[in-house]
Amino acid sequence: MGSKFKQSWNDVYQPVVACLGFPIEGNPSQFVLERLASQLSPEWRFVTLPVAPTDFATALSGVRVMNFAGVVVLPPHEKHAVAACDHLTDVAKATSSVRALRRSDATMEGHDTFWAALQRHLINSETGKPCKWTQLSDNSVPDAICKLNRSLAEARGTLEELENTEDPIVVLVDAQEHARVPKRLIRRPFGAGSKIILLKEHVNNQTWEDFGAQAGLELVRPIDLLVAHYVEVFMYLTGCQAPESFVREALEEYWGL
Repeated sequence: MGSKFKQSWNDVYQPVVACLGFPIEGNPSQFVLERLASQLSPEWRFVTLPVAPTDFATALSGVRVMNFAGVVVLPPHEKHAVAACDHLTDVAKATSSVRALRRSDATMEGHDTFWAALQRHLINSETGKPCKWTQLSDNSVPDAICKLNRSLAEARGTLEELENTEDPIVVLVDAQEHARVPKRLIRRPFGAGSKIILLKEHVNNQTWEDFGAQAGLELVRPIDLLVAHYVEVFMYLTGCQAPESFVREALEEYWGL
């Protein structure tokens, strides 16, 4: 390990990040982020601490006093964390939700890393422009994202409005609300490169998987969004870009997949 660094460990400051949630059992955040740090930025440390909602503000005061480098905000604190920030990124302002806090001197900045990561799935990788997209979900966050990004707002439409386009389209789906594929979705043709994003999973996603395979669509599952989320978290906190393959391997190991 010493060969990776020009200075000795005695000269290296070790930033510590607190992962705060309640309950914390079964949450893979520390495992994944420690695994990334061990491979990419070994001086960083991550620790998970159970913090009840009533104690969250007090816990953040402790984070400031003890000079933690940041916080990974776990459920159910994503909304509570907004008021505790000195500054918010544009995405966090739009979603009114914070998934990561980064300390700089005496101030804390909050960022919604999940929705920042999801936005990338709405961008055409070849053109760099937003894909045509729609949603089968009651989630209100896409409305907030549209207020933040005019280009995404202009690319959004209903299934009926996007009926005749040959461009690739992206459909955001809450599979808990829509366990079955709507008939109007089955009947329509899709352009090459189109994809379905499952914001939430149903106990049995086989219906959506079968539909995606038959229609030639890419299916983005919640684990894929979680991978992108942890890449965003690690980059935001450490400034280091983590390969998605590293994150996926860590998640699969944690869950025994």
